[in-house]
Amino acid sequence: MLNTTDNNNHTIMNSDEINLAIEMAGKAVHEATHFFFTSGAGLGVDSGLPDFRGKNGFWKAYPPMQKLGLEFHQMSTPSWFEKDPTFAHGFFCHRYNLYTSKKPHEGYHILKEFSDRVNNNNNYFIFTSNVDGHFSQLFPNNKIEECHGSIHYLQCTEPCCEEIYSVEEHNQFFPNNKYPIEVDMDTFRIKEENLPKCKFCKSKVARPNILMFYDGKWISNRCDLQYEERCKFLKEMVKNSNEKQVHLVIIEIGAGNNVTTVRDKSELLATKYSSRHKENMKSTLIRINPTDSYFPKDSKLGDCNISIPLGGKDALIKIKAVVDRLDGK
Repeated sequence: MLNTTDNNNHTIMNSDEINLAIEMAGKAVHEATHFFFTSGAGLGVDSGLPDFRGKNGFWKAYPPMQKLGLEFHQMSTPSWFEKDPTFAHGFFCHRYNLYTSKKPHEGYHILKEFSDRVNNNNNYFIFTSNVDGHFSQLFPNNKIEECHGSIHYLQCTEPCCEEIYSVEEHNQFFPNNKYPIEVDMDTFRIKEENLPKCKFCKSKVARPNILMFYDGKWISNRCDLQYEERCKFLKEMVKNSNEKQVHLVIIEIGAGNNVTTVRDKSELLATKYSSRHKENMKSTLIRINPTDSYFPKDSKLGDCNISIPLGGKDALIKIKAVVDRLDGK
C-alpha cells in the first residue's frame, strides 16, 4: 500500500488513493474470520472528547492548566494525589464528568456490526488505551482489554490492598460523598473535606484505577484478567487455523505516536499472525488516523497493511458502505 509521508511523518494520499484504501479495507472486513479492534484517544474525538494532542489540545480542554503551564503528561501522574489531592481530584473528577457526558459515536456501532459478522464463534477482541469506558457500553466486558485501566473504577492511593472497586460501589458505600466530587471550576479543585476515601482502609485517599505516567502504585488485577481473556481469544484463533483458513483483520483507530502502546500491539499481532509466521493464516492491518496512519518504512508487518488518513467515524462509515455493497445490500 502506498505510504508517503511529509517531513512530519503525516500521511500524504490523494482522494483516489484514499478511496482505493477504503475499498481494500471493506473487502478485508467482508472476508474476515476474526477481528481485533485497537484504539487510542483519537477514536473518542468524534464523540466530542479531547485527544490531548500536544499541549495546546490539552489546554483547550483544560484552560486552568494553561495558566499553570502544566501539560497532560505532567498532570496525569500519581504524585499529585500525594502533594495536592484536591487539585488531582479536581482534574480527574472533571475528566469523569466529561467522559460520562458523551456517548459512543456511530463508529463504535459500526465496529459492533463488524463483530456481529463473526460473533457466532466470539471471533473478535478489543484492545484500547482509552479509559472512558465507551466500549463497555456496546460490548461485553470479557471481550475488552483496557490496558491503561478505566475511570469507572477506584483504588487506594497507598495502596492498602490489591483490590479495586467500581464508582457505583463507592457511591453505595459512601452515600454522603458520592463520586465524582463537585469541582470548583475557578480553582479546579474539590473541597478537602470531600476527598474520597478508600473503601477498604477508609483512611487513605482513593484515586482512579488508571495507569498514569510514572505510576508504580497502579493496581493491574482487572487489566490482568482482561489480558487472560485476550490470550484465550488468540489461542482459540490459532486452534481454528488447524481446521480452516483464518483471516485476522486488525482495525486500529486513533492511535498516535506519543504513547505507542496501541500501535505496537497492532503491529505485533499483524506480524505474528501473518502467513509468513503461521500456516493457514493471514493478517490485514487497517490503520485509521487523520495524521499518523503511516507504517514504519520497509515494514514487514501483516500480509496487507492499509493506511487510511481519515477520522475514525468517517473512515468506518465509508468502509461499512463497501461491506454493505459486497453483501448485496
